[in-house]
Parts: sequence; C-alpha cells; structure tokens
Amino acid sequence: MTTPVITRKIDVDTHFYPPVDYQALREYLPQSLVAQAQDMLVRDAMRAMEPERVAAETRGVAPPARPQADPHGDADARAAAMEQTGFDMQVLIPDALFANLYGASPSNHDLALPIRTALCKLYNDAVADAERRYPDRFIGPVNIPFDDLEASIQESRRAVRELGLRAVLVPGNWMGHNFDSLDLYPFWE
Repeated sequence: MTTPVITRKIDVDTHFYPPVDYQALREYLPQSLVAQAQDMLVRDAMRAMEPERVAAETRGVAPPARPQADPHGDADARAAAMEQTGFDMQVLIPDALFANLYGASPSNHDLALPIRTALCKLYNDAVADAERRYPDRFIGPVNIPFDDLEASIQESRRAVRELGLRAVLVPGNWMGHNFDSLDLYPFWE
C-alpha cells in the first residue's frame, strides 16, 4: 500500500510590511517614559515608516493617499494574490523598518531599544493576526530586537505564549558571533 504524499509549495522569502497602529506603538513603549519622550519616539517611527506622509504634513500639503489592499502589507490582499503566485503558503518575513531595526532611524542613528522592541511587538501582532485568519496560508515568525537578549527573551515568550506564533526569526549571527556563544545560552533556554 502506498501512502499519498501531499506536496506544498511554501515561499519563505515573502516580505511583509503591515501598517502601523501608532496608538498601539505608544502603548508598547515603556510607561516610565515621560509623554514628550513617547511623542519623540512615535514621531521618529513615523518619519521612518512614512517619510512621504510626514514630509507632506510638515509642508502643510495633503499627504499622499495610502494604497488600498496592497499585498505587501495587507493580509487579505496577500491571501487573495497567492492564487496567482502558485504558492500554497508564505512565511511572512519583516520588511522595511521592521526588518532594519538597527540603523534605520530617519536621523541615521540606531533606533532606541524601546522603539525597536515596540516595533517588534507591532509586527508580531500583525503576523499573528494574519496567521490566525489564514492558518493554511501564512507562517508568522517572531521578530525580536536580537541585540538585546532580555528584550528578545521577553518578546519571544509573549509572541509564542500569547499570540501563538511557532517560529522565531534570528539573523545569520549574533552581533558578529556564532550561535554557540555562551552569552546566548539564556536565549536558547
């Protein structure tokens, strides 16, 4: 007797750039920050995420219209577009600012850890929502601020336990070191 084999085509390099809920971003920032510091971090994120919109608003002109149903950042549009790609599933890899959490600030310096961690949380919320709505279509890996081990451990736990994500996205090395570095043992635990 032969067991039938089901082959699924999984695209593992599908960049996903969900829209940012700036109110949620503010809520993910440390509450110990004064309101002005939170405002500054949210503005920095807005300049990085939507530079054309911020520039237009600064000049007092109408901001450019946001595209409707863009598969790059809209899970519903992406699921519908998958019929044309020939893939059965996609791994939702962070794109743009979500992928470039180091050195991505509009002022050409690293974003502060609180905003990088908040952006990871926003991304993880978005991919968990996409995966929940389309469990047969999407795999959402946990995005972490990997240069800060404690923040990475906390966000990995939250994303797995609370959001139900099943994979963690790590870069090719840890700050120039191999993954067997003793410093990483708390993370691997």
